[in-house]
This record gives sequence, C-alpha cells and structure tokens, in this order.
Amino acid sequence: MTPRLPTRVALPLAALVLLGGCGTDSSSDDDPSADTSGSDTPTTSPSTPTSDVPEEETPTAPPAAALDTRLLSADELPGVNELTTWSVSSTEAEDGAAHGSCQKFSLVDIGATSSLVRSYAASGEVAAEQLLGEFADPKSAWRAHQVVKTWASECAEMLDAEVEKFSSLSDVPVPGGVAQQQLLQYGDEDAEAHTFAGVAIVRHGSFLSIVQIDVVGQDYNYDPGAEPAALAALAANAKLA
Repeated sequence: MTPRLPTRVALPLAALVLLGGCGTDSSSDDDPSADTSGSDTPTTSPSTPTSDVPEEETPTAPPAAALDTRLLSADELPGVNELTTWSVSSTEAEDGAAHGSCQKFSLVDIGATSSLVRSYAASGEVAAEQLLGEFADPKSAWRAHQVVKTWASECAEMLDAEVEKFSSLSDVPVPGGVAQQQLLQYGDEDAEAHTFAGVAIVRHGSFLSIVQIDVVGQDYNYDPGAEPAALAALAANAKLA
C-alpha cells in the first residue's frame, strides 16, 4: 500500500534505524498456554440428593460477534492530525495476498481461521488499512504474533526503495492485550517527501490485528504515545475486548 498524499507531519528521524539494523522488541510476551497455577489432584465434594431438587437450566452463552464488527470504523481510526477525516473504501475477506509493507503471507497462511481486510481513505496523501484475523484459540494467535514480529524485523526484504528505514518494535500498553508499534520510512533518495508508515500490531485473546497508517511528508513528529499507530493500537484493542 503506497499512498501519495502531501502533508507535513513530524517524528524525529533519530528514532529510525537503517534497514537491517533493527531487532524485535524485548517485551514480555509469554505463551498463553503455559499454566503453572493448576494441580493434577482432583477434588471431591459430598454428593447431594437430587430427587427433590429441580433441574436448573444451563445459561446460554451469547453468540460471538461477527468478525467485521471488530474492525475499526472510520470514526474510530485515528488520523495523522486533527484534520484527517477517514472513510471506509472497502471491507473484504483477505484474498491470500500480503497486505501492509512488511507482511510476507496472509494471516490465514499462518493459522487464522478467518481474516478480513478494511481499507480507509482520506483527503491528501494519506491512506490506511486494517487486517484482522481470528484464530482457533489464544495459543494459535500467540504463535502468529511471533511470526508477525519476525516480519517486522525483516522488513528490508519487503521494501523496495532507495531510502529504507524503520524503528524497532516498541510496546504500547493496552488493557487485556499485547501491542507494539513500528515506524517505517521509505522513498526515493532525492525526493523532498517520503512515505511514513505507522504500524500497530495488537493481540487480544484469539484475535490478531495489524493497522498501518501511511502519510507522505517531509518529516514525522509526535509526542510519545500520541503517534497514530499507538492510538490505533489502543482503539483496535478496545474493539477486540
């Protein structure tokens, strides 16, 4: 996804490193299936006569929300500044092709039972996309998350530009989930403006979301925690709770 929209937003390029010099994040992201709190010793309780006890109905679990209801709406997606007004241009099943600047395979290819991709448009040289996958269980989502983080560290293999820079993954605190953000910069060496892509990766339960927000400009500067990708991570996590 390579948008072409003139804007001048700002982030210190010192936060970026040349491709090939980035590592993965060091956050605590343990395998959710590791459980050391249980015991193998069964417990017993006295039996209760049931001849005069009416049978209770088992409560029915509410139906699971459709996957498309967990995607960010145009109003929920953060903009690159206060003037950004998004509209949804398409929502469809992932077609097997890789989406985003660093993605090598579809989420279904790495274990998702279903996945959707939503594209967003706005005036100017701005564009965005969200990829959302649902997995069989949190363990499967965790495995896919590790793959996606590896793609982030190997983004040089996917970008094809004279200037290629990216930051390391950094943690974004989100309630009940795990999230990271990354900043990419790429374009022609003699160009006055480059594409800056903020990427938000969020895992919550059995869901994995990747949001990429692109803007073309001369610089990119936000206060820590106010980057479009950081705000997108918070918004995506809230929809997956």
